[in-house]
Amino acid sequence: MKILAIDPGKDSGWALFEDGLLVGCGLLQVTSTDATQYKALADRLLVLDVCIVERPAIYPGRKQKASTTNIITLALTAGGAMAHCGRRARKKIYVEPRKWKGQRPKDVDNRRTISLLSAAEKKIVGQSGVGETKLNNVLDAVGIGLWYLERKNNAQPEKRRPENESNLPPADQTTNH
Repeated sequence: MKILAIDPGKDSGWALFEDGLLVGCGLLQVTSTDATQYKALADRLLVLDVCIVERPAIYPGRKQKASTTNIITLALTAGGAMAHCGRRARKKIYVEPRKWKGQRPKDVDNRRTISLLSAAEKKIVGQSGVGETKLNNVLDAVGIGLWYLERKNNAQPEKRRPENESNLPPADQTTNH
């Protein structure tokens, strides 16, 4: 099974898993108006079983750290990731941060993610060429993949759907306002 996990953003982390093991990861430079880097990644991968993209969430009150404008921009970037990479996948999933990593701070969760990797997988992360200041984006993508593979347990595990189902609305579903 081939799984692509994406942590969208200007510095977008990605992680590729095959048969439950991390086999590649890296960083893409994208914008909300130009997601061609996602297309290039999808074109290299050809066929995926699962594409899982983090969907940004707006939290009530003080829990919200980013501005609403930044969250909307991030949501557009997540949509670009799913549009390009999801077209190569049989199953498409959006997941919110609190679902895959719970309430842990980023640095704590990144250390946990690293602790769950085998020596060979840690080497793949180390060979990604991503600098220390942006590695957290790659580790988030790795963490999303580990969560999907149930190698990373959290408070809200996903209720698994059959492989041919998606959590995206049907294409013919429209809303009139």
